Amino acid sequence: MGVLQREAEAGVFQLAAARRAVDAAPSNHLGHFALAQALFFHGELESFRIAAERAVAQNSMDGLALAFLGELLAYAGDSERGLALARRPRSPGAEQVG
Repeated sequence: MGVLQREAEAGVFQLAAARRAVDAAPSNHLGHFALAQALFFHGELESFRIAAERAVAQNSMDGLALAFLGELLAYAGDSERGLALARRPRSPGAEQVG
């Protein structure tokens, strides 16, 4: 089994696992975060954008998720939205927990 075949199989497994996570807990932003990542790396960019926006809508306080999804959105061609998300956790006046 070659490296490319193993990577392709891992991508399919990642996508299936992320979909199961969303099915198991649809209101948990981490499932949508995982699904968005899997869809991006699987090349399903329109579905990626939907999952990314759902993750952001469900928990806009997760700075790591916002930054990473913002970068992926920028790479996917939506640089304006992506950069806005990536910068939001560090912006002055951002809400702080604690």
